[in-house]
Amino acid sequence: MTEQRMPRWVKVAGIITAVAVLLFVILMLMGGHGPGRHMGAAGEATTAAANRLAA
Repeated sequence: MTEQRMPRWVKVAGIITAVAVLLFVILMLMGGHGPGRHMGAAGEATTAAANRLAA
């Protein structure tokens, strides 16, 4: 019986994807990154974003 193996590129792509997802989750849990970073305390846009919208 011949054993079929996964191609190397599939393993590499899987590892890269897993690392990227893990990094994303860690950054989101730390709270320093993400869409909320660009919002004020009350959920308002920061002054830089508000100035762009006003212009």
